[in-house]
Amino acid sequence: MKTRCLILGMGLNFLLMGCFVGRVYEGAELNLKKTEEIVQGKTNKDEIISWFGPPKTFTRPILIEEVAESLRLAQPQKEGTIFHEVFTYEYKRGNVFILLLFLYNYVELDIKSDYLVFFFNEKGTVENWSLADDIALIRKLGFLSGSPDRPVSEENKK
Repeated sequence: MKTRCLILGMGLNFLLMGCFVGRVYEGAELNLKKTEEIVQGKTNKDEIISWFGPPKTFTRPILIEEVAESLRLAQPQKEGTIFHEVFTYEYKRGNVFILLLFLYNYVELDIKSDYLVFFFNEKGTVENWSLADDIALIRKLGFLSGSPDRPVSEENKK
């Protein structure tokens, strides 16, 4: 009886052990080649939306002034507003590695983001923009996990 239980226990343990490799994706992939076409003061919101799609977040600081005015609150200083609208875009990608053993479990997540932000002036043209392209820094977890499609930028090598 003890031998059967031992064999059954070892068999269940063997069935529950494993190794898993996976990928994580969140958001729409950003076409970073289009950033080369951005001209500050000329590229407008419509062009940005046609290139990158609808933004993940949209901020309009002028709304704060409108709400304050409608509630008869003290007016915020308009000189402090350095932009009229802000669009943000984010794409996340990562690798997942899971190792399940009898007495030891190991999970590793390596998730990075590309983050793109556009600052628009009152005319609706790009005043400034910023890019963090960290997806190229994802570590490869074996031949099944794949690798980034683009090389690491000079800023990220530091």
